[in-house]
Amino acid sequence: MHETTPHCFANHMGLYLCQPAWLMQAVALVRAGAYPLIDARPPTPRERLYHVGTDGVAVIPMSGPLFKGGSKFSSASTVDTRRAVRQARDDPDVRGILLHIDSPGGHVAGIQELADEVKATDKVKPIHAHLDDLGASAAYWVASQARHVTANATAQVGSIGVIAIVEDTSGAAELAGVKVHVMATGERKGDFAPGIPVTDDALDALREEIADTHEHFLAAVSRGRGMRGKRLDAVADGRTWIAAKAQGLGLIDAVASEDDAFGGIVRAAKSNRPGRRQRAEVAIRLADLRGRDSHM
Repeated sequence: MHETTPHCFANHMGLYLCQPAWLMQAVALVRAGAYPLIDARPPTPRERLYHVGTDGVAVIPMSGPLFKGGSKFSSASTVDTRRAVRQARDDPDVRGILLHIDSPGGHVAGIQELADEVKATDKVKPIHAHLDDLGASAAYWVASQARHVTANATAQVGSIGVIAIVEDTSGAAELAGVKVHVMATGERKGDFAPGIPVTDDALDALREEIADTHEHFLAAVSRGRGMRGKRLDAVADGRTWIAAKAQGLGLIDAVASEDDAFGGIVRAAKSNRPGRRQRAEVAIRLADLRGRDSHM
């Protein structure tokens, strides 16, 4: 059964870090009732959230639009992916992690936390990200925190930016003979309520929220890819680039097939054999991470 719940609204309302063309198409399909829906199934407590072979590499998929919790629109949950990264980090059978990404991006909620998890875990075990056809916006934010980023030759990479869409339905309400009254305690509390005019002040407040979120995105890409100033500004205009151009701009490290990307993380995993002192440092980092994340 596909239900609409407060949890569902929390997953889908608000700011998006998403490839605009994909988002417009998705909105049109949802309105037409034609978007393919799924039934989310939470993992059982002992279930491995990734595949790991004898090579010691855990492959964690991120496919489709990203939402914080389970969504009827996608199985790609940032919470589940974060749990998978943690689980792989603590798994003695895992020596390296490959994030296999094919995603247009998604909701803002949960993205920074997942990206931070990737960055912290890479200090313990190597994480590579492979962009398979599409690594845009929120998906690229996460990928940029990996040690090594590859993409297949025809992949679209980038779309660094934040987007929000609002509609002024006051004209339609007036034509329908409906007058909307918003009773709120604050000047901005009722902004964008259906049926009321969208004011310039409301749009200014939204622009500020978008700009603040965008700064977090830029800071993450700067940390992960070592970009600064004009070089960072040049890739932060919302466009995507085909893989070879993305490599030239510094967004990825190499154009590679999925097999080549997997081979790269296998080699990195084989060299990930910490000595006694390094094992002690890893234990300290894991204890610190568990302490920070005990709220989850």
